[in-house]
Amino acid sequence: MHRRNFLTTSLAFGSGLLVSAPAIASSGAINILHGYSINSTTGNFARFVAALLGREDKLNTVSHSFPGNHGWNSIEFMKTVEGSETHLIVADTLTMALYAKYHDGESFVRSLTPVAKVTNGISTCLIASKASGLTDWDSLKKAAQTRELRVASTGVRSAYGVAVDWVSKYAAPMKEVSKLGNGDILQAVENGTVDVGVVSTNSLPLPTNSDFDKVTRICTFGAKRSVSFPETPTFAELVGDDKRDYTLAFSVFAPANVSKAFADDLEQKLLVPATADLVAPLGSLALNVQPEPAKIVVETLDRDLRVVASLASHN
Repeated sequence: MHRRNFLTTSLAFGSGLLVSAPAIASSGAINILHGYSINSTTGNFARFVAALLGREDKLNTVSHSFPGNHGWNSIEFMKTVEGSETHLIVADTLTMALYAKYHDGESFVRSLTPVAKVTNGISTCLIASKASGLTDWDSLKKAAQTRELRVASTGVRSAYGVAVDWVSKYAAPMKEVSKLGNGDILQAVENGTVDVGVVSTNSLPLPTNSDFDKVTRICTFGAKRSVSFPETPTFAELVGDDKRDYTLAFSVFAPANVSKAFADDLEQKLLVPATADLVAPLGSLALNVQPEPAKIVVETLDRDLRVVASLASHN
């Protein structure tokens, strides 16, 4: 039987990251970092990666959460561990691209070592509260002409902020209300404290769930309609622009200047199909597991850098 030794820690920081590498390093362990809360989508995939690498008896893994600051704290931390073969980061490449945009940091992001892509693209969805009276895209545009709409997301500089930016361009500017994650956004939409919100499609109740009708799904932001919500149009459909799509694809990066042998070894470990016991804790997220090699990480990052290049800058 394989032993899987991995721990999870949460480190809370403000906008500045003031912690040294030894503060989180665990002796003999691979430290897996991510920039959101422990129970977030990112946190779930970070634990999944820890479990995958922990399949080997001699490899211990520790997952560290760096919540806040648009998911960028863990990226900032990677600057302090250049060349380290005991640290990895799990992040969606769009968050990496947004960090590059707002920190003039494309050269740093590209200096990190791509290891493997672990998921396919996860779409986001624009949802409306029943109390808002918004039932579709046309009603949203009409309402935006007469009043300021409030939109809940994880921040205008975050991956959900892309959807906010695009909706604001094609409808009208909205007042952004920052929340910590999908759960908080759903709650704000359901209780009517905001008019609309942006969440990942995997966080929404399915048609078989009794909570299915608590919110209205206006549109999704993938290139194709969501398999779970085929009746919901894509944003690209609504605005007639097939370039207005994006998804969240999660990948693993090592620090800059690690050995090729180290990165190649990790890549091969992550490309081995996961057994049912490792996938089960992901719940519905298991449907998104799709390991791909490092070269696909580079292609996905290139795509997401193109997406963020067209966004308005938010100071």
